[in-house]
Amino acid sequence: MFKKTKPLNIWAITLLAIGFIAHIALPKHLLIADSLFFAAAALHSYMIWGGKRTASYLILAMIIGYSAEFIGINTGLVFGSYYYNPENPLMIFGVPLFIPVAYGYLIYSGNLLLVAISKRFLKKSNLWLLAILSGFILTLKDVVTDPIHSTIQSEWIWRMGGAYFGVPIHNFIGWFFVFTIMTFVTVSLCWHLKGRSTKIKIDKTLLLFPSLLFSTIIFLGFLSCFDQPEKYKDIASVGAFISIFALGPYMLLAWFNSFKKES
Repeated sequence: MFKKTKPLNIWAITLLAIGFIAHIALPKHLLIADSLFFAAAALHSYMIWGGKRTASYLILAMIIGYSAEFIGINTGLVFGSYYYNPENPLMIFGVPLFIPVAYGYLIYSGNLLLVAISKRFLKKSNLWLLAILSGFILTLKDVVTDPIHSTIQSEWIWRMGGAYFGVPIHNFIGWFFVFTIMTFVTVSLCWHLKGRSTKIKIDKTLLLFPSLLFSTIIFLGFLSCFDQPEKYKDIASVGAFISIFALGPYMLLAWFNSFKKES
């Protein structure tokens, strides 16, 4: 299988590995690691969708993500009442630059993870199902990592705290709707343009990437818990439980289908 892997796919996975190392070596400079993850996703998308669709998909995702965050911090309507730590570098009207960058590679990995599970998600008739499941899976990811980034690392602060390790339930409802809408808009305007998604053929080796990216993001979240005070250990324990028993089946199915021979 790996002998047939395209060189650009190897480069995408290499960028992902470098981003992993950068995140560990420079934990206070998330934009560096996130930019590498974004570049890896962009390169991977280029192999499947080409330059124009990749650019439009990722730029649109970042615009929607940034807009949701900008409205969120100024109104509290989207995710709840919160603000980003002023110590974050490169803030754009109160939103750190790494946030819209993260939206870009997260939505891509979430959508393509479902394609790895079943290529039926490429069909336009299944767009709403893809959008809802993508929103659900990415919200589960947020359930695992959000308390780490906010409660432990204080990258953003909830003004009134919340019931889930300091995070309000409102946040997860907001994430679900934002990612569901984001998937619907980006896929319908970019992947489904002139029936492109129904004609495209995606090699099995290319579908390993979203599983690797998704696993990397969650694993890095757990690594940041190891040197924290005892009072935060429950966050890692609950996150591990959700990762194994809620996200685990999706990840295993994607991996299984990526290695399964074409019929």
